[in-house]
Amino acid sequence: MTSRRRLGDWPYTFRMSGSGETPTTGNAQQPTYPGAVTYTRVPWLLVYTHGPGSEEVADQLSEQCAGRGVDLVDVRPVDEIRSNDDVDGYAVAVFVVSARSATSRDAKTKRLVEDAMDLYRRRRLDGLSDVIAGRQRYAWAGVILLVVLDDPTATEPGTALTALMDKACDVRHIRAGDAELPDLFEVFEGKAEVPPHASPTLRQIDHVEALWAEARAWGVATPEEVHHIIRLIDKRRLYYRSKKHHAVGAQHPDHPDRGALDLALDHVDVWDVCPEGMSEADYEHRKSNFVITGSRAVRKTIEHVQAQYPNFSRPAGRAGTKYNRPAFRAIYVTLRALQRRLDARDAATRAD
Repeated sequence: MTSRRRLGDWPYTFRMSGSGETPTTGNAQQPTYPGAVTYTRVPWLLVYTHGPGSEEVADQLSEQCAGRGVDLVDVRPVDEIRSNDDVDGYAVAVFVVSARSATSRDAKTKRLVEDAMDLYRRRRLDGLSDVIAGRQRYAWAGVILLVVLDDPTATEPGTALTALMDKACDVRHIRAGDAELPDLFEVFEGKAEVPPHASPTLRQIDHVEALWAEARAWGVATPEEVHHIIRLIDKRRLYYRSKKHHAVGAQHPDHPDRGALDLALDHVDVWDVCPEGMSEADYEHRKSNFVITGSRAVRKTIEHVQAQYPNFSRPAGRAGTKYNRPAFRAIYVTLRALQRRLDARDAATRAD
């Protein structure tokens, strides 16, 4: 754990929220989903960026975790999260991000956070929704919490920050002048609410009927099919990593551990700009290979899903035609969003 330092002249000052308390049925709402009572008996990882106040907030949050009974809390800067060894063993990962860094021209900071989240998620495929739905236990799931230090001048999250928010199981916002740290444990106690100091512009929530319309267009008709197809696709991610299924030169230097399907689904923009030091000819060759390899991975993955769900296909007779890769990415994102809403509905039903 990092050493504690006196806070200097920085804009975020807090009272400790819940420090020294141990959740019981007397002072916290009884957890409403399987495995909720185990959240303190797993290791936590707190990762911070180098933006204003991030490290100080991460330190204070680690004290909150210790006060709530978490056995092990490691605090690390994001640029130290480089390999599987850096994320293995943690059942909860908290990312403390300065919105100013994530939404500015500091593309490196945003990429470091995104890569660290992806590295963690690749080791832990199941998130909080799987725990809430009873499909996975905490010790095997991976809960990602994002704490955003909002820029006081910001009016909306911005596309870079939104990309990080979409990777998290839960997002908490804080601004200069807030009286308390966000309570990281509310999501585990079944009582999390959107705080009044949340992002000034809420992200648009896709209407569930619109999501179902897209899913049905691809032949996905039931909640069970949503969950199982997502699981089939995610297992194919592992297949393409383990088989090293890459055409020569198709890998991106910033994402050496990614498989072809990972790149097709999560990193569609990696070859938009020629990396520094790479020749134009090499860049064009690698960019072409990236598209070809990703398209092949998408086609084979669709065929893999169709082996169990024959009706799963791109709508309007477009199966295998141009733009198949972005079309598949779109339905994958839709199914993920639909899965989250199904899980939230199931959790609410159990709470009633």
